[in-house]
Amino acid sequence: MRWTSPENYVSYQLRYSFDKIAWQDIGSDIRVREYLWRVPLVGQSRRCWIKVIGFDANRRKKGTDTQLVYIRVRQPVSVNISYSTNGGETWRLITQIPYANQYTWEDMGINSQRCRFGAQVKVVMKDGNGKTVGSAVGTKFTVISDQPPRLAGYWDGYYCCSPEGMSIPVSGTIDSENGYNFIGELPFGKAKFRGRFDGSCLDAYDDGTLAITGKGTATAPQGHPWSNGEMTAAIALNAKTNAAMTAIQGSWAMNGSGSGDFHIDRE
Repeated sequence: MRWTSPENYVSYQLRYSFDKIAWQDIGSDIRVREYLWRVPLVGQSRRCWIKVIGFDANRRKKGTDTQLVYIRVRQPVSVNISYSTNGGETWRLITQIPYANQYTWEDMGINSQRCRFGAQVKVVMKDGNGKTVGSAVGTKFTVISDQPPRLAGYWDGYYCCSPEGMSIPVSGTIDSENGYNFIGELPFGKAKFRGRFDGSCLDAYDDGTLAITGKGTATAPQGHPWSNGEMTAAIALNAKTNAAMTAIQGSWAMNGSGSGDFHIDRE
C-alpha cells in the first residue's frame, strides 16, 4: 500500500474493517508512506476498508482517509507438506499433493542420530500459479525412532577403577551396526575390547536417556589378570539421546575381575 500526505505528517497508523464498524490494527508508528500488508485469509471474496491516520511530530492526529478495496480468494489447488527437526530452521518435503483437507503420513522415514527428538510439520497451500495462498505450522511433537541408536564413528575417552586402580585411556571405532573395537592403553601394553552395543530407541526414557548394553570380549597383555585367554565383557551404558550422540558414559564389569566407570566422546 502507498499513499501521499502533507509534509508535516511524520507517522501513520493503518487499520482495516470488513463492515466500517469493527476496526483491526494493521500497523502503527509507520514512518514511511508505504506498507507491505499480508492480508487476512477469508473464506470468500469480500469488501475491506483501509484507513490511514496521519500524525505530526507531536503525535497529534492531523487527518485520516479511508479506501475501499476487495480481498479476493485464491483457491488452493495443491498442498506442500514438510517437516523440520531443528525448530523450523530448515524444512524437508514430505509430499506435494492436490489440495485436500487431510493427509496420512505413514512412512515417516526421518533419519536422525537421536532416539527421541522434537519435530514440526508445515502445510503450504498453492494456487494454480504456484503462489502461496495459505500456510500453517503445527505444534512440536516427539518422534521416537524404532531403530538402534546411531553410534558409528571414532570415539575416545577413558575407563577407570580397573584392577590397577587408575584411569586408562581408551579409543577406537563403532561401525554402522554398532560393533565396537576399542584399545585401552595400559602401562605395560594394550588391552583390546571387541563386541556390539545392543538397544532400541523405543526403550529410551522420557528424558532422552537410553540404556544400551555392550557385550563382547577383552584381551590383555601377558601378566595382566585378563591375559589368560579372552573373557566376556559386559558394559552397561547410558547414552543421552535427546541430542546428537556425542558422548557415551556408564559402567563396565569384567567377569568379576574388574569394574568401574566408562566415558567416550565422538571425535
